[in-house]
Amino acid sequence: MRLWPLPTSSDEAEPVLSAPLGMPGDACHCSLALSALHDMFGHGETEPTREVGGILLGAFTDDEGRECTWVEDIVPALLAMGSSTSLTFTHETWAQIHSEVDSRADGLRIVGWYHTHPGFGPFYSAHDLFIHRNFFADPRHVGLVLDPVRVSLNVFGWVEGDIAKFPGCLVHVPRDDRAELETFLRRTTYI
Repeated sequence: MRLWPLPTSSDEAEPVLSAPLGMPGDACHCSLALSALHDMFGHGETEPTREVGGILLGAFTDDEGRECTWVEDIVPALLAMGSSTSLTFTHETWAQIHSEVDSRADGLRIVGWYHTHPGFGPFYSAHDLFIHRNFFADPRHVGLVLDPVRVSLNVFGWVEGDIAKFPGCLVHVPRDDRAELETFLRRTTYI
């Protein structure tokens, strides 16, 4: 585990402790706040038989030529229409999301989206690819798929002009939360 500076809207950076999930290699494509991951898994656990999702909030950084998408919080898409195998963000869903994002004072921006595949594993379907390509077209946007039943996840993003699964990601916590980070890494699978 190592300390990383956390991107903030101020000039002061709070150091965080981070550890790999999967095999992210040297490139920091994506770093996920453990608190946001807990919120995503918690959202998924409320609906164990249908897909749910929402928006990822955070920041984009460039550390010595290595771009990284930092995910700090989520906005659950409470008005999305989910079934056992699909999730649809309606116009009402987007209005709810943008209303919540616009009312925040923390400076976080939309950096991607997440959704669940309860019991099916974390993969990108053809519909997921369509959503990412058409609504998250910034090359720094990421997508997370979580399976709250199997306690697994994957991160997807733009790689050389197309969407691909990242080989891993980083998970970060305030430096005093090392035990909580270690517990999460032991029980969570990056497929």
